[in-house]
This record gives sequence, structure tokens and C-alpha cells, in this order.
Amino acid sequence: MKNLNRHLVAAAFVLLAVILFFSIRRSASSREEETLREDNAAEVPTPPESSLAGAPEPTEQQMMEQVAQAKRDDALRYSREELSTARHFMNRDGARAKITLKIIDQEGAPVVGATIKAYFTQPEGSSNSALVVGVSDGNGLFTMEKLTKYQCRWEISKKGFYETQGRYEWQSKFTMEAYR
Repeated sequence: MKNLNRHLVAAAFVLLAVILFFSIRRSASSREEETLREDNAAEVPTPPESSLAGAPEPTEQQMMEQVAQAKRDDALRYSREELSTARHFMNRDGARAKITLKIIDQEGAPVVGATIKAYFTQPEGSSNSALVVGVSDGNGLFTMEKLTKYQCRWEISKKGFYETQGRYEWQSKFTMEAYR
């Protein structure tokens, strides 16, 4: 019986300690919240007109660039089109795809002799993909022609330059590029 009483007293002390701990913690957090509310109330927000007073007016060129960037963003976002029946038959019946890549460096100069590996592939990497390998000509151009598939992926490399990868999907109106 004494042993049971000792355990009950110990459990009561532990329970009291837990209750005391949470009540102290709650009062500390409510004080912090109150302090934050007072600090936020003390800050007076500046009207939007005063924050824009020192900002320079955008030039017409800057506005045109912003509009062009917005159009590019919209094209990437909304250019997915439905696969038409005609396109499906064209791909199934083996229409030819001709893609020309222009390989240039950061300054816009053509890169001569860049190695290009291109894969005309089906969805999920099916085994009937076609490989095209070659180098860019004196103008930095490389043209490839194969049967249409789902997409064309390419890798461009040359010593002294970054390796570039990209792809073109026939269901899309744009080219997606990824750089390493």
C-alpha cells in the first residue's frame, strides 16, 4: 500500500510539473504575441504613392522588353495544342521532319565543328528511335532530316565550350532547352 501511495504522489508531482511547464510557456508566448502586435501597430505603413516617388519612369524600350517577355512567358504557358487527327496520321505514315540548328557562342559568333548527336524518339523511349550524328558547318549550321517521331532531342558539344542539350516536340510550338 505504501508503494502505491509513493507512485501516486510521484505521478501527481509529474502531472503538476507538466501543467506548470505548459502554463509558463503559454504565458511567455502570449507576451511575445502581444509585443509583436504592439510593434506592428506602432509601424505606420507608407502610402504607395510615396514609395514610387523616387522610382524612375520606365523607358519605352524597357516597356517593350517587358511586353515581349510576357508574350514569351504566355507562349510557353499556353502554346500546348491538341493533337489533330491529321498530325496523328502524318506521324504514323512517316512524314519527314527537317530541323536546322544554328550553333553560336555567348557573343553570337557561329561555332564551327561542334559535334551534334540527335535522337528522333517516340514517347517513353521506345526502341525505334533514330540517331543522327554530325558536325556544324562553317556558318555554325547543322541540318538533320528523319522520319517524324514524338520528339527530337539533341546534344551539342565542342572542346572549350559548354555542352548544350535541347529538344523539340511536335505537339508543341516551341523549343525547350536545358543547359548543363
